[in-house]
Amino acid sequence: MMKRFVMTAVIGGAMFFSVESATAQVTSENQEQMTTEQKMHQKEDWKQVEEQDLPGEVSQAIETDFMGATVSEAHVMEKDGEKKYKLVLFTEEGETKEVYADAQGNWIDKEDKKDKK
Repeated sequence: MMKRFVMTAVIGGAMFFSVESATAQVTSENQEQMTTEQKMHQKEDWKQVEEQDLPGEVSQAIETDFMGATVSEAHVMEKDGEKKYKLVLFTEEGETKEVYADAQGNWIDKEDKKDKK
C-alpha cells in the first residue's frame, strides 16, 4: 500500500514538472517573438499617432476599402520626405489586419516592399 502511494506521488510529480517545463518553454518562445517584433518595430522608426491625425485620404481609403473597420493603432514613418502609415484595423468580422498606406491613401504591399530591399 505504501509503495503504491509513493509511486503515485512520484508519477504525479513527474507529470507536474513536465507540464511546467513545457509551459516555461512556450512562454520563453512567446517572449522571444515579442522582443523580436519590438526590435523590428523600433528599427523601422514608426511613431504612434492618433486616428484623427491621419490624412483625410488615408481615412477615406479605410472607409472605402475596409467598410465598418475601426483603427486600433496608427503609426507613421517619414523616409526620404515621404510619410508612410502602418495601420492596425479591427474589422466587423472580428479580424485584426495590419495594412500600410502612403499619405495619399494608396495601399502599400509590405511583401513587395521587402522584396525590393
